[in-house]
Amino acid sequence: ALDLFVLTSRWEGEPVALLEAMGTGLACLATSTSGAAELIGDRVSGRLVPVGDSEALADAAVELLGDAPERARLGRAAREQVAGRTFADAAIRHLAVYREVIPLPAAPELG
Repeated sequence: ALDLFVLTSRWEGEPVALLEAMGTGLACLATSTSGAAELIGDRVSGRLVPVGDSEALADAAVELLGDAPERARLGRAAREQVAGRTFADAAIRHLAVYREVIPLPAAPELG
């Protein structure tokens, strides 16, 4: 039973823990790494603070912990943000990248 999920990474590709927290409908606060910024719209589906800014992180955490309705709103938006992200969708996106960067040879002509 958490009130707030906090991710304080200095670098992230696609933070799976953040995806999982968002998927549960938990309000999320993260440092603005490229991966987190792709998932969270600041003050839309979570909160983002600059990487390494511990004061901004603490201020945002205190603000969110004192505002249950805002945490609930962000949690709902977070769940909606990641609802369509499945492993099958990820595989399709990865396959499209592979097809783009590794062209397949032309099919041999028959007869």
